[in-house]
Amino acid sequence: MKSTLAALLIAFGLPLSALAAPPFPYSLRTKPYTGWNSAVRGNNTVIGMSGATVALPFNIASSELNPAGFAMLMGSVNAQISGTEIQDRQIQDYDTKMKSDFYGLAVNPPPWGFAVTSYSPTLERASYNAPATGRNVEAEVSVRELQFTASRMFLESKLAIGVGLNLAKGNREIGGGNDNRVSTGWKIGGLYKLPRHFTLGLAITPQNTIGGNPSAANLTDMPGFSQDIIMPTVIGAGMGWTPNRFFQAGLSLLYVGKTKDTALLRDESIGVGQYATLQPRVGGTYTFFQFDHWKGDLALGSYYEVSRIQGEPNRLHGTMSVDVNIYMFNTGFGIDRATGYRNLMIGVGIDIIRTLRAFDIVPKDAVPPYNGFFPRADRVSADGLSEGLSAGEVKSVPTQSLGDVRQIIEDAPGKIADKFSGKTVEPEPKTKKKIPPKKKKAPVKKPAPLPKSTTKPLSEEPDSAFEPSVMPVPAPTN
Repeated sequence: MKSTLAALLIAFGLPLSALAAPPFPYSLRTKPYTGWNSAVRGNNTVIGMSGATVALPFNIASSELNPAGFAMLMGSVNAQISGTEIQDRQIQDYDTKMKSDFYGLAVNPPPWGFAVTSYSPTLERASYNAPATGRNVEAEVSVRELQFTASRMFLESKLAIGVGLNLAKGNREIGGGNDNRVSTGWKIGGLYKLPRHFTLGLAITPQNTIGGNPSAANLTDMPGFSQDIIMPTVIGAGMGWTPNRFFQAGLSLLYVGKTKDTALLRDESIGVGQYATLQPRVGGTYTFFQFDHWKGDLALGSYYEVSRIQGEPNRLHGTMSVDVNIYMFNTGFGIDRATGYRNLMIGVGIDIIRTLRAFDIVPKDAVPPYNGFFPRADRVSADGLSEGLSAGEVKSVPTQSLGDVRQIIEDAPGKIADKFSGKTVEPEPKTKKKIPPKKKKAPVKKPAPLPKSTTKPLSEEPDSAFEPSVMPVPAPTN
């Protein structure tokens, strides 16, 4: 009902403040906020497989916890943008939606992986009536993380280690005033490759506190509103299996540390994270058809959310997603349902990498498509998998090398400029190796014929040098 009235107000150009907002149950904020939400976040596929990706950080969305995936499990270039809206009755009014989004760019020249990404791990926002001023105000507490990641493979590509450095911005806004501050943090993750494409994953994110300023002068609607935002320690462990490019399955277990004395925005008498919790997750994804310009993915999963909110029950979640890629366009949906919780994603978007491939800015995928329905999920094959996961295995098409990735990055700006300027970029023809011309052999001169001899053969005229000398014999004397 409330959302319907809001839509009518917007349609008639009236402010949302015209709706009667519930009053804050407190007039002075004294407790810090939590900076973590135990519900799964990510794109359609990650939500569909219940976030069981500690050992399967195969894209930007799934690498929020474990940065080692940028070196071992991703292709040469990755780019993603996605967002979702969540309704959670345990946190705030069910009609008020919480937005969560992420975006990033990654390049993965073996044995390295580098990425710049942005995530939004938590958000609380709603309209309230401020007791201090009597105004209807919008109040928000949220966190936005900018992460710089470097990862590398070791031990003949069996081990990958990734480190992320974070800039976490804490937003505390009420009635148009804000007191936003930044804190630095870090995380580390590892992946170990077992035979037949099994992987083990471990990731650690230590506690981080984004400081506040309770005496901020511009937050008159709620004295003390700018309290600390505490992000708990999160340790994730898991196992994954990627037998081929069509199927993945994962199992994860998250340990989430306590954030004692933190409380919800809507009521600071409701504590959050009073005890450490364990969050198990399981899920998988399957490409059920693939052609030259068509592809379909199905993901299923479940996770058990151990409540971190005082007085709220634990919840068993069921998740599913379907994605269809048509040329460069993506369409699909993802759903995460539990008691008092709904996360529904429906959207149409553009795949950035496929778009760049369509305009010959990034080379096309060298691995040919399956060209059919329901490929075998259990067949172990290295084709189409990242170099980190399939190093040393026989492939029908070789993985892009460090030089290939460097060339893609160097050529991309010029190709984009050519496209915008209207210059036709012809694909580079396959050049044959130049064979040097054969050297012409110098003509062999025939020896000049010998002059005819004027001497007779030995049988006719013996050489005088071999003729015996005849000495004259003197006449005898009387």
